[in-house]
Amino acid sequence: MEKMNLLKEITIFDLNKIKPGTKVQVTWYKGTEMEYTHNGEVIINHGEKFYYNFVDKEGYVGHCYVNALDLKSYPDSLIVEVKS
Repeated sequence: MEKMNLLKEITIFDLNKIKPGTKVQVTWYKGTEMEYTHNGEVIINHGEKFYYNFVDKEGYVGHCYVNALDLKSYPDSLIVEVKS
């Protein structure tokens, strides 16, 4: 598998490089009691934010989005790793 890249280390505009179908791992509120991780696949990319599908532990399929503002405002709370 390719080495994972931490998205928050690149610029806001590089979110454009995340195309539909890209696999991502998104960790929210890392290091807190609220921490949870999604492994998902990008479904929509709109420059400053992208949506992704995920399947949780119970098998529920959902979707969520990462906003570039989140990456800038909460750099220690939100980590996005591009898996492919």
